[in-house]
Amino acid sequence: MYKMKDGKKIHSFYFRLLLISIVTLLSISLSGCQHNTSNVSDSMTMSKEEQQEWNYVFDFTAPVLFSDLPDFNFKVFECVYTGNKDYSYAYKITISCPELDDYSSQTIEVLSSVKWIEERRIQFIDLVDIDFDGCADIQVQTYEGNVNRGYEYYRWNYFAGKGYGEFEITPFFEIGCYQYELFPDTKQIICYARSSALSHPRTMYQLSETQNGGWLGKYLPIRYDEQLFEDDVITEQAFFMNKKVFSKSVPAKEFDFEKDTVSDNYLRFGMEHPISIEEAQNILYDQKSVASVEKTEFPLSYIFEEMCLKDELSCYKFRVQWLVDNNHWSTIGFVGVAPEGKMFYDF
Repeated sequence: MYKMKDGKKIHSFYFRLLLISIVTLLSISLSGCQHNTSNVSDSMTMSKEEQQEWNYVFDFTAPVLFSDLPDFNFKVFECVYTGNKDYSYAYKITISCPELDDYSSQTIEVLSSVKWIEERRIQFIDLVDIDFDGCADIQVQTYEGNVNRGYEYYRWNYFAGKGYGEFEITPFFEIGCYQYELFPDTKQIICYARSSALSHPRTMYQLSETQNGGWLGKYLPIRYDEQLFEDDVITEQAFFMNKKVFSKSVPAKEFDFEKDTVSDNYLRFGMEHPISIEEAQNILYDQKSVASVEKTEFPLSYIFEEMCLKDELSCYKFRVQWLVDNNHWSTIGFVGVAPEGKMFYDF
């Protein structure tokens, strides 16, 4: 027996047993805390690549730049994606061209709801000159509906990287359609979609705000049409920048998509029968005083720059240059010609 100072007595065996129990519990608790902390730390230090298992899918080579330069190598990897219910797969595209000294290898990551397979490679990833600068851009498919497909475009940028440039790693342009048509002369695209059996909307995109001779602009949706079905009548409507500019109603049984919808020219220019770029250019050369700066004996030239908007029309914009000496043309302004032949100078 052990006698305390306050006169209370406890059995030494039970006292020692109590101390041993307390020490044991504290030891187990501290050990568990250290183990859990170690696991959390290991998880946080794992890289993104370590947490994802990338599987090889296919590879191919293709030209990107001019014909006298080497082809680029593209290799595609896939992993299951769980971050967003709209997408099932993540794809990693590695791009290299060892023969091109100034180009450094790149990696682009894409999310898609569609599984890419080698047998239909061109459907899922292809090279298209979507901005009409003479270099190939990457087109990838991101979704597929009953009819329409979603595409993203990664542009080759002359002014990025070194030497001839490099690909941008974020999408430059996105569209949803079942097919599209390119118009390189005017830097326009018409996308054909289907929202129902009786509605086949089209959208015309125009490359605007270009720089350095037509490079690095951005696409803007300028005109689109749609068909509305109500009370056995189909109404064709066309819009300019969300403003309705055309409407025509026809009984559903008599409706003809070719005859009763606006033409591609209407979507591209805002009118059915526009003049061509060459005809617009000739109008400028035929004028003796297009602008006050032209009252000079120096030779002048008119270089088509891009399409611009004037009075709800898509018009031709020309760069005006004069010959300073035998080898140098200097820009002195811009002039526009509407698709019906009218000139204007305010932009």
